[in-house]
Amino acid sequence: MDAAHNLNTGIGIVRCSVGGLRFLNHMLELKDTHGHIPVIKGLDHNGAIIYAHQQDQWVRDLTALLPAKRMNAYLWAPNGAPEACPSGPTCDEGYWSPGDFLIHFAGDGKHRAVSWIAKFPPHTWIGYMDEFPIV
Repeated sequence: MDAAHNLNTGIGIVRCSVGGLRFLNHMLELKDTHGHIPVIKGLDHNGAIIYAHQQDQWVRDLTALLPAKRMNAYLWAPNGAPEACPSGPTCDEGYWSPGDFLIHFAGDGKHRAVSWIAKFPPHTWIGYMDEFPIV
C-alpha cells in the first residue's frame, strides 16, 4: 500500500455478512466523519478504503487486495483495434488476454466494445458454454 493512489476499488466483491456490512458502513461513516483527510477528500470511497486499510487492522484482516488483472483487465489496442494482449510483462500489468475474468473498456475504450465482441465472440470465452451446477 505504499503507492496508495494505485488502489482502485471500482471492482470489489463484498460478502453478504456481518463483517461485509460493518466494512461498508465504516466506509460511509469515514466519508462523513473524516472527509477532510486529503486521501478521502480527493478519492472519495477509494480514499475511505485506502485510509481504513492503512489505519485499521480489522479492515486488513477482512480484505484481500488483488492485482488489477485478476478482476479488471483493460483493453489492449496498441494500433487502435482491440487485440488479445500477447504474453509478457505488459500484459501482466493489467491488459486483457484470453481467460481473464473481466475486461474494462475504460475512458475512450468504450467505443471499441462492439468491435472487441466481434473479434472475441462469447462462444470463444473460457467457460462460456460450461453448465453451472445446481446447488
